[in-house]
Amino acid sequence: MPRSKQQNQQIKDERRRQIMDAAVKIFAEKGLSATMISDIAAACDLSYGLIYHYFHDKEELFITLVERALHGGLALTETAQTLPGTPWGRLRFVCAEMMDGLRTRPEYFRIIMQAQLSDSPSSAVRKMVSDIGERVWVNISNLIHEGQEAGEVVAGNPHTLAYLLNAFIQGMALNLSYEFYDEAYFPSVDDALRFLRPAQPIAAKEPGESKHED
Repeated sequence: MPRSKQQNQQIKDERRRQIMDAAVKIFAEKGLSATMISDIAAACDLSYGLIYHYFHDKEELFITLVERALHGGLALTETAQTLPGTPWGRLRFVCAEMMDGLRTRPEYFRIIMQAQLSDSPSSAVRKMVSDIGERVWVNISNLIHEGQEAGEVVAGNPHTLAYLLNAFIQGMALNLSYEFYDEAYFPSVDDALRFLRPAQPIAAKEPGESKHED
């Protein structure tokens, strides 16, 4: 019995996902220049020619993956601005999701950095990274500003603070790619956001109370 149109589309979607899941790991490890279509075909157990049925070349596949990663980050920060609760809660949600992504899919952060730093991707790719990255940065800046208005975030230029948070996330992405990095030291969300919290006054000790007590 021949497959239905819907079944054929499901197979195509599954194969495309299979190719992309294999490719992002190889690009993250080897970079665009050193990656071959044959590497990707072997990793996803598909024929060399079948890859070209879904993507014109490895550059198109790389761009598709970078675009997926960028739009995922953008959607996250846009969703956060619509959530109920406090500004700090929304900011914490964004950071928690990003840090979870670092641990579960670090390869997406790596290919974004490759697109920013490598000479291989076209100028159009670097512009896409810059444009979408700026929108993510502005969204985070807005969340920080809302937190400042509510007294939940330290004073300071929200754009600068958003820049620092972004640098922190990128730094963790790099650290996770080092073989000597110990995941036991991976910070909690609250550790990551500690620099954004206003200083809390330390309660005075009662007379006779040891200053070493917790």
